[in-house]
Amino acid sequence: MEVKRMNFTKLVRTTLLKVANKDSAKHQEGYMKNVIKFHGLKAPIVEKCWKDTLKSNLQTNIPELKDQVDVSYELIASKYFEEKSIGIKILASNVKNFVPKKKKKSTEDDEIGVNGLYVVNGIEENLFDKEHVYDWATCDTISSTVICELIKRDSSLAQVVQKWKDSDNLWKQRSACVSFVKIAKHGEYNDLIIDICSTTVKNSERFAQLGTGWVLRELSLADLDLVTDFIKENYSHFSREGLRYAVEKMSKDDKEELMSYEP
Repeated sequence: MEVKRMNFTKLVRTTLLKVANKDSAKHQEGYMKNVIKFHGLKAPIVEKCWKDTLKSNLQTNIPELKDQVDVSYELIASKYFEEKSIGIKILASNVKNFVPKKKKKSTEDDEIGVNGLYVVNGIEENLFDKEHVYDWATCDTISSTVICELIKRDSSLAQVVQKWKDSDNLWKQRSACVSFVKIAKHGEYNDLIIDICSTTVKNSERFAQLGTGWVLRELSLADLDLVTDFIKENYSHFSREGLRYAVEKMSKDDKEELMSYEP
């Protein structure tokens, strides 16, 4: 199986390189402050490579769920964003298999526990802790398309991700926030999100601040008073940019009040 995984990762790079654009790559790398490399492909082209060639090859040659998870980690460990993206697509395409709504017939994957918790813990240990996630685009994509979707199907995973707020790893802290952005407005995790933000807001690093502001922005749609009180209580910790994110979806009057608030 190791050979098949190696062959697939090679196929991914070969497929992407066939449509690579060096000029676009240079521009993309500049936009990302040169923290990650690119092949110069826009998202629709990467998606086309995935759907037209790579997805079917993966399913044919690496059919077992655990092996697909393993090859996704290998790809996300790449220095190239597009290769990371394919790895994330593998995980995202399997969310329904990790946490099926109806119990399926037992398989080998069940015996080794390939479920939502297995994947969330694997993302933490194999990607964040090994520092294979070091840019906002990779962090946000895996948080919104994989972790968030897993939480939607298994609410117990929310408490697992909540613990990431205490990490020294910036990107794990940001993921703790971003993983709830798409679901914060529904009001199911208000207290949990506030608990996460009570820690992440104290991190002055820009991407922690913006992650905090982003999820608070969505939470304000569910409980405006809760978010308003939180902002006032933690005003000294917010950067101006993080604060602007947090109040973005509030009324004009509420925005003005909070942007000029004096504790």
